[in-house]
Amino acid sequence: MARVAPRAPVRTVTNLLAVPLSIACEDEAVLARIDALCRRWQSPGSDDGRRGLQLEVEVDEPARSGGAISLNVRHARLQLSGSEAQGWADARLGLAKCVVARNWVDSHRFLDEIIEPLLLFLLSHEDRTPIHASACMIDGMAMILAGPSGSGKSCLAHAARQADLPVLSDDTVHVQLRPHLRLWGLPRPIHLYPGDAPDDDSPLRWRNGKLKRSIASADCRPLMAVRAVLCLLERGDTVVLEIREPHEASPLLPDLEPGFDLLAAQSREAYAALSARGYARLTLGTDPAQAIAVLRSHAGALAQIAAP
Repeated sequence: MARVAPRAPVRTVTNLLAVPLSIACEDEAVLARIDALCRRWQSPGSDDGRRGLQLEVEVDEPARSGGAISLNVRHARLQLSGSEAQGWADARLGLAKCVVARNWVDSHRFLDEIIEPLLLFLLSHEDRTPIHASACMIDGMAMILAGPSGSGKSCLAHAARQADLPVLSDDTVHVQLRPHLRLWGLPRPIHLYPGDAPDDDSPLRWRNGKLKRSIASADCRPLMAVRAVLCLLERGDTVVLEIREPHEASPLLPDLEPGFDLLAAQSREAYAALSARGYARLTLGTDPAQAIAVLRSHAGALAQIAAP
């Protein structure tokens, strides 16, 4: 990309899941797009005990060709590169910078493939550890539904939404441990395999190399829970819910998949906190709605093992 001299940056301040964030960009329209995204992740108040994160964005001349954006992580630094963008995020500094081609800033890929990865990388190192799980709220508790890809997490999230339950996420829950346990979910669509989607009108998106339908959410703000129950998923013929002792959880935890394995120690600590008083083992049948109904009917018993 041919470099042009940037104007003096315009700045705005917001927060991501209660972590302060400063954004700077010389293009006010681009800044407004980024700010709108970040405000969807904004929670009431801010974590004043934490340092602020910073994002700096420079808009450049149009790129000559399109292509994929690649991400490379080494320790506490993420490198982002492609013909349309170059950038990095350093968790030790709490800082991310990128240069983006002007013909890309109006595309959804600008936010999805450039801004989100940079910000989520920084956020994940600020005691907002991402775990591979879906989650819904039942009687004020977050039901953390954890299992490997294909175990039914997104279908359960969709069934919970159909049952008018608040859904934190269909894929990723952010766990805060200090000073108190908090579970955070970002407002995003639920992604289902085409055969599991309720209709054929929803748009198709590639998710982790798999083609899925994107079911839009009416939620426009992040959800936060202060109590949670860890539910480990397995496949079966009939829905069965069993409450187990804390020490039994570790051998059954799913392997950390690519991306989630970058914070292995933090993930283990998060799972240990969630299962400190026990956990639930949920065997799924063929009907996700039935599994959600079983969770609701056992809410009283699950409250006895809810963390913290």
